[in-house]
Amino acid sequence: MEQQQSQFYGYHQLVWESNGKSKAQIFSLVQTAGEIMGMPVFLNPQELFEQAAIRQANSILSDTSHILYSEYVLMSSGRRYSFPLCKHIRYKHSLIPLSVKLINEQKMKDLQKHRRPQR
Repeated sequence: MEQQQSQFYGYHQLVWESNGKSKAQIFSLVQTAGEIMGMPVFLNPQELFEQAAIRQANSILSDTSHILYSEYVLMSSGRRYSFPLCKHIRYKHSLIPLSVKLINEQKMKDLQKHRRPQR
């Protein structure tokens, strides 16, 4: 049940935040829903939001026929995705730029874990 709650919260935060709703409003709604279902909310909203964004981006990247697939462009190194040009603030905080940033950060953390320590 907690997994369903986190998926619900992450998805709706992803959708509503891009429509201008604040995180506080969304979290308040989720707390109310948790009280109705008899489940308290113990989850970090920011982590859930980032997990939902990465999950959505991975879903887009796995389907080459997805309409947003062409928005994710690998850099010439093949390791990271290029950050899209954001002329407007509302686009800067939307799914594509945010998920590119999160995926790149995740890849850098993975690279640092696997590097050998310097002598």
